[in-house]
Amino acid sequence: MKSLSMNTIGEKIELYYTGLRNNKSQELEEYNMFCLGRLSEEDLVKEYNKADYLFFPSRLEGFGYSVVEAIACGIPVISN
Repeated sequence: MKSLSMNTIGEKIELYYTGLRNNKSQELEEYNMFCLGRLSEEDLVKEYNKADYLFFPSRLEGFGYSVVEAIACGIPVISN
């Protein structure tokens, strides 16, 4: 399966990400990707509530906390 970059998905799609394990924000080289850095619990809830949906393609995470957090905020989840 060929992997897609954010550039190939389209201009109307934006990806906001946060929470890298090593606590370092790594800016990715895509024009429609935005690093939010580390967020407080209150700010995290605010960001979830801005979202149209959570896209969660990971098959490697043991337990999907972000999936549970999104569902708790009433955000639809797309996952495999």
